[in-house]
Amino acid sequence: MIGMPTVRRKKWLFPASVGSLLLAGFVLLSAWAQAAPRPSSPDSAASPAPRELSLEEQVRALIAKDLYPGEKIEALTVIPEPEQSRIAARWEAHILDDGKHFHPLFHPPSIILYEVLPGQAHFPALGSALAPNAASAPEFQVWQKKLALTRNLMRQVVVLRCMLYCRHQMDALDQENLHGAERELETLTAKPSQR
Repeated sequence: MIGMPTVRRKKWLFPASVGSLLLAGFVLLSAWAQAAPRPSSPDSAASPAPRELSLEEQVRALIAKDLYPGEKIEALTVIPEPEQSRIAARWEAHILDDGKHFHPLFHPPSIILYEVLPGQAHFPALGSALAPNAASAPEFQVWQKKLALTRNLMRQVVVLRCMLYCRHQMDALDQENLHGAERELETLTAKPSQR
């Protein structure tokens, strides 16, 4: 075949194809990115030890699980009783109901209910820390029931205040608005409190 140009192939510097090189590079990069640095020994000074919570902080965190944002735990007293493998605690929970989870048609300008609910319990302990089953302490469960009952009563007071507000505003409201407000308040009383 005379007159046909000859095509010369360039020789690559590497014998592997570009695709396999890229694949190998990605594998190496992903393995490097996933590898976590590990200390040479568990007692290595390079790895900082996690800070352990104090006994008071552990009890406060356990109680705070039942509180809404903005509510506080005051006057917390924690006394370890190592001979009985338990921790005695006493506290006051400052709970409030600002009515923000209610959206009635005619909301009074300010509905804020505030209650102080005292509590005390003997939590099981493991050494100098709370036991994993600390929330099952009988006195603590009784306090949780009181908290739920108090919240329910506070909620009913908010609903009654809203209804009273609507009643006093009757001159300014028409019949259709009042019926709508009553329906909304009925659904609120049937609905559990959520935040």
